[in-house]
Amino acid sequence: LLPMRFIFLASLGFLACVHGHGHITLPASTRHGGSLATAADCSNGACYWFSNIVEIPGKDSLPKAARTVARNVSSGSPSDYFSTHPWRAPGSAPVVGHGCGSAGGGLIPYANGGIVPPPMVQGADGIHLPRQPPVHWRPGQIVDVAFAITSNHGGGYSWRLCRNSTGEPDGGVTEECFQRGALGFAGGSSWLVYTDGRRVEIPRVTVTEGVHPVGSEWARNPVPGCYVCDALSTCGPKLAPKPSTGSSENTTCWANCRLANKTALDKAGCAKRSFSRACTDAEFKICGFCGGGKDSGWLDQQICSSRCDGGENGLASCPAGTS
Repeated sequence: LLPMRFIFLASLGFLACVHGHGHITLPASTRHGGSLATAADCSNGACYWFSNIVEIPGKDSLPKAARTVARNVSSGSPSDYFSTHPWRAPGSAPVVGHGCGSAGGGLIPYANGGIVPPPMVQGADGIHLPRQPPVHWRPGQIVDVAFAITSNHGGGYSWRLCRNSTGEPDGGVTEECFQRGALGFAGGSSWLVYTDGRRVEIPRVTVTEGVHPVGSEWARNPVPGCYVCDALSTCGPKLAPKPSTGSSENTTCWANCRLANKTALDKAGCAKRSFSRACTDAEFKICGFCGGGKDSGWLDQQICSSRCDGGENGLASCPAGTS
């Protein structure tokens, strides 16, 4: 195995209103590029190549201590909105495409951040993007790797390699190939790397229990989520995903409502870009489930639950009592 030292890139310019996206920054991806200098900047569309609306095939297996969100929620309870998310049984959820991401998250469009980077079409397979020069490593070499997150919704990560094979369709690159090429971590630290060059060493939480394939390693996202509110009582019982209708109203509903009610929302504490329980309550009282298409109720609930875990509040740090 090639041991890896992990460097998490803590960008000073996170993008807002993007659901759980990120991309490799070191080394540059052979399909999407990326660099420490560009950090979480997604202007090239790299963070929109992913697998959307995928769930683990069985029960959650991740130890509770390794969660970044919903750590105080019992597994399988009505409040456990994340019970089937991929990070609850790392490595077991299906992957759309060949492991290089799918434009907009898959063939079916969903409005929860499943944006298609132009000029691509919905569901395009990242394996077919033009190849960029690869980096060369020696077996057993310890190397630094990094990725950036454009919106933090918890979870974790692993690093894998798949050998390109000539004479095979798509070079033999498949999820199964990546599963066979799981890499190990070196040491017990990670580094937060800021875009101004500062680096801060932090302990890395590495997990082997409940990780697929057996014997592989997975690491917890080093940036904690914020327990801002209970998703069940705030957002209602979990709804089934609804594909996007293609209507612009589905994604602009909240923006339009906030603009139309700006004065009332500002008075409730929404003027500042920081968490305010009163602001959140006012937004959902005035704008929650505002309609605009058959998927609007589910989409509003996605935004609501993301606010409860701190992912949609623009928070620089967790408010007191919410970490």
